[in-house]
Amino acid sequence: MAPTSTKPHLGIGQKLVLVLKLIKFLSSTVLSLLSAPFRGSAGAPQYIKHVGYHAIRSATGALSSEQIQYLIPSTDESYAAFAKWKGFIPQSIVLADGTKGHWIGPKDAEKKPISASATASRTLSQPFGYRLGQEAFECMCRTFPPAKHSVLTVKSKIVLAGDSAGGNLCLALLSHMSHPHPDVPKVESTENFRGAALLSPWVTFDIGAPAMKTNRYKDCLKDKTLQYWGDQFMGKAKADPYNQPLTASSDWWSALAVDEILIVAGADEIMIDDIQEFAKKLEVNNNHYFYGFTPNRELDL
Repeated sequence: MAPTSTKPHLGIGQKLVLVLKLIKFLSSTVLSLLSAPFRGSAGAPQYIKHVGYHAIRSATGALSSEQIQYLIPSTDESYAAFAKWKGFIPQSIVLADGTKGHWIGPKDAEKKPISASATASRTLSQPFGYRLGQEAFECMCRTFPPAKHSVLTVKSKIVLAGDSAGGNLCLALLSHMSHPHPDVPKVESTENFRGAALLSPWVTFDIGAPAMKTNRYKDCLKDKTLQYWGDQFMGKAKADPYNQPLTASSDWWSALAVDEILIVAGADEIMIDDIQEFAKKLEVNNNHYFYGFTPNRELDL
């Protein structure tokens, strides 16, 4: 996790390799246009989704994290473009550790979602930029505590939100508040968050669940890609409840500092087995918990 969203630099040789990968990716996508009508029940329900997801799987499977970051807009760039599209003045804050947050909507909104991904809200959303890297685990718990002190006035009106890796970060914060991490400053608070919305949360970096194979042609991600990203995210850190929530017991998730929790997942995701297993653990000690399971749906990017 980087304090700023700086794009990586690619040399001439690296750019040439990137061009060759993109040519291979385009060729694979063209072939999928021809083979998609014969996908059967193993593929995505809609033709256009099947082709689109094949393209995303091919691209993310072939490109390194540095190459992906080089090609796509940074969080700052995406926020600026979104603000221009919606016609509002960009407003950002910089936390004590250098992490940048972006406002979407009025700062005095009654309900204030804090998002660990660049999503928008009609009330207020403050997406925080983060990226994969060996330093990610060591910094992820430090991102939200200073954000909480800089952004929140009444925590009982705050809704945490995170999609995939963002959901992982939200759970890391909740874990840290209930079980302070020894290497991270403790978050002192007597109030609960209003809620937490976890959209297809990434709860483990293990790729051994059956759905990783049965849904491999229905989702936009590949198991090997998840493994690569997980290794990049973890670096030298060992698995624990803070970075891989599924490793925690059901008792770990009791007395969470949040009033309500919503988990949404799709039956066609490759992570669905892991999400369901985590949901069962979470349900044991949480009465105000809701799990939404949608058939014939996958991870929506």
